[in-house]
Amino acid sequence: MDELVKRENEMLESIEGLREDIDAIQQNRSNFQLKNFIVAQHQTPGRQRMQCIDELQARLFNIRYMQLDAEKLNIEIEELESGGARKRLTTFEERLRQVDIEKKKLQLAKDELFRLNQVREAECLYAIAQSLPKYTRKQYEEEEPLYWALRLNEQIELSNDRGNIQALKQINRGVLTKPLTQSQKVEGTRTVNAILEDKPEETLAVPDWSGSGKKKAKK
Repeated sequence: MDELVKRENEMLESIEGLREDIDAIQQNRSNFQLKNFIVAQHQTPGRQRMQCIDELQARLFNIRYMQLDAEKLNIEIEELESGGARKRLTTFEERLRQVDIEKKKLQLAKDELFRLNQVREAECLYAIAQSLPKYTRKQYEEEEPLYWALRLNEQIELSNDRGNIQALKQINRGVLTKPLTQSQKVEGTRTVNAILEDKPEETLAVPDWSGSGKKKAKK
């Protein structure tokens, strides 16, 4: 057992000598990955910004929770370190107290690496968010039909999956709470049909699904 502990300690010392390397890898997803495979996976700027803000929201809570955990651990360490001076402890109690202190310090060091990971990702995502146009909730919703048409079309091109073709058709159908007028039918199918017929120039306008668009005056 003593030989095993010796080998363990030698290995730990060697690994701890790689501290700069350990710090350098504290970002699970590189800036390149975040930009090109997390944000740019989406086909419209609205969905790209939505993804970016959603990622930042998660980092906000992760970082704040970890800060509070660190504060709590520091308080517990301070309490343990002062506990031995306030009362007489048996030899075993003192040894256990030292183990508890070291374990909490180790947890602090581990959490610090995760916090560095989260801050680096947040910095990259925030820079990306600053480069994207801002959207209101209404603008997000207005862009959704075009987004899903483009996304499903891309998936069809990759897999020729008839399930995706059916889903693409459903964009036009939607939730039918009342009969569609003829003009709404024409407008609602134009974007999807243009994609299916390989006419990308027809997909620039987002259909008015609300029926609130101005009607053309009758001649």
